[in-house]
Amino acid sequence: MTYMVYERLIEKYLMIKDGLTQNTKSLLANLEYAEIAEDIHNHVRVFLDETADAIRKLKEDPAQQNAAIISEKMTAIIKLEYANPTLCLCSIADKIGLSTNYAGHMFKQSIGMSVSQYILELRMGQVARLLQTTSLPIQQILEKVGLEKNNYFYTRFKNHFGMSLSEYKQKLLESPQNAK
Repeated sequence: MTYMVYERLIEKYLMIKDGLTQNTKSLLANLEYAEIAEDIHNHVRVFLDETADAIRKLKEDPAQQNAAIISEKMTAIIKLEYANPTLCLCSIADKIGLSTNYAGHMFKQSIGMSVSQYILELRMGQVARLLQTTSLPIQQILEKVGLEKNNYFYTRFKNHFGMSLSEYKQKLLESPQNAK
């Protein structure tokens, strides 16, 4: 249930992701050692209070609120079009009627990473999901997520996952899920 709450809050308030992630980790760590219902209640109350404070601060700051609105529009476009290999900050800014510099600045202020980093994160997440759930060849997977199979992809993959593509595939083969 904690993960579902976390996911829904991130969906709506992506700009507080880092703080929310830390609060969620803290809650889960505290719950692990809770011995009575009152302890659980107190830990959940602290989590909810801290989360509510972060959202309240976000809503009280008009500049941050504007950045949040812009970044929500931009993330919606990215989630719909991430498979388009030409997707970039310029095309996204054009769609929402903002200058590239302003849109990029607002996105980074709100999300904490550049648009290109966000797109790459989303695409790599999709690559991982498709590697785990399909038997498609890597070329088809990359086409589905808007990436090209080249040396740069392999470098980005290793930087993102901390291992090469072949090591990642081997790990998937050795995972308990595949040992059925």
